[in-house]
Amino acid sequence: MVGFTNELDILEEGGFCLRVLEFVDSCLHKPTPTVPPKSKIQMISPDLPNKTDATLSDNTIPTTILFIDYENITQVRLSTIQRSNLKIYIFVGCTQAKIPFELVREAHQLGASVEWIGVEGIGPNALDFHIVFYLGQISLQSPTSNYVILSRDRGFDPLIQHLDKLGISCKRIDNLEILSHQSDLTHSQEFLADIVFAKLETTDPKSRPKTKPALYKYIRSLLAKYQLSEPEVERLLDTLFENENIDKSKGKISYKFSPSESISPLNYPW
Repeated sequence: MVGFTNELDILEEGGFCLRVLEFVDSCLHKPTPTVPPKSKIQMISPDLPNKTDATLSDNTIPTTILFIDYENITQVRLSTIQRSNLKIYIFVGCTQAKIPFELVREAHQLGASVEWIGVEGIGPNALDFHIVFYLGQISLQSPTSNYVILSRDRGFDPLIQHLDKLGISCKRIDNLEILSHQSDLTHSQEFLADIVFAKLETTDPKSRPKTKPALYKYIRSLLAKYQLSEPEVERLLDTLFENENIDKSKGKISYKFSPSESISPLNYPW
């Protein structure tokens, strides 16, 4: 113990101890700070910069909302997108430690239009479940927006078909070509069927698809730029079979186009 040489030293030491006790007492009786409530959706991005909350209360609701499954498709060029009023969510798996500089640069140029969603933990379809969660939350607030999922995973298709029955526009694409222009993402069954009818009428009868699987592939190839999902092609097939000029019986397809009704290739509706 340090010795005190005089009464002044004792008083100074006592004053210091008193101040320490007052400080400790203030800490013990300090009220617990209140934690502000979190936003409706918390972005979890431990390995990425700009760790912020993804809010859905923007004054301007995007007409098109794009969800990118970056685990499934890593070749992404955001610069090819030529669409205004667009919101992009890029979902990155927890094992994807490296992001190409070009993608980061393009995302930075789009500013607040791009949100990075880092997925924590590893599990079957973990990233897919995150996409579905965000899609559900956002569609509640903006049911009239067009929703697009960039992924080759066909597991999204039953969900897309269900959303279609609910009147929510959603489609899955495997490249960003469809977003490279300002045209609508959705087209009526009648519009698409007219394209197929026009092409079939001017095709040599010997070259027309003779089975449903062949016609399915024919439609996917003909309408490739529209990036139709499997449910969309199936509905289009149903529309075609309702026409009296196309007959399907016993697994075979026959056509009853009149030569006089054939149109010129120059008049294709596309």
